[in-house]
Amino acid sequence: MDVFWQQGFQRTSMSDLEAATDVLRGSLYWTFGDKHSLFVHALNHYRQIARDVIEEHLEPEAPTLETLRHALLGVVTECSGPDAAKGCLMGNSAVELTARDPEIRAVVRQHYLWMETRFAEVLRAAIDAGEVAAERDPQALGRLLVVSIQGLKVLGKTGPTRGELEDVVDEILRGLGLSGDPSGG
Repeated sequence: MDVFWQQGFQRTSMSDLEAATDVLRGSLYWTFGDKHSLFVHALNHYRQIARDVIEEHLEPEAPTLETLRHALLGVVTECSGPDAAKGCLMGNSAVELTARDPEIRAVVRQHYLWMETRFAEVLRAAIDAGEVAAERDPQALGRLLVVSIQGLKVLGKTGPTRGELEDVVDEILRGLGLSGDPSGG
């Protein structure tokens, strides 16, 4: 997964995969069939890790603003850490492959739809609690969060400071109709 993440699908050779896994090429082919199948497996593994991270940041008992801010600040931590230049394997794959690879397009789309729906659940609860205006569409807002997160990850590849990324989080929350300041100020 890390080799594909760092180099992309096209630039990754079977020799790279042999070296990274310490498994001989024949065994990789026997287990996965081909490089594409191995990539799909790696992408699905990444998708599960990403889901676990999102779930970890969405605290069910916390107020919506805190929950969303916590989730977005988790992304900021990724985007300002040592691996920030790698970006997001889903986003990288979307750019590199989805125009010509329907299977990869489906995996990426399923992941983005899951994220959108999961955020929409949180936002629906926020609407019910009166934290977000009732006329707002939680599904569309969930989609906005997916786009915002992907944008943060792309921006993170360019080396912004953590403070710059936190400013973006505040604006994302304002765009949702929530204050970016968790104290309400």
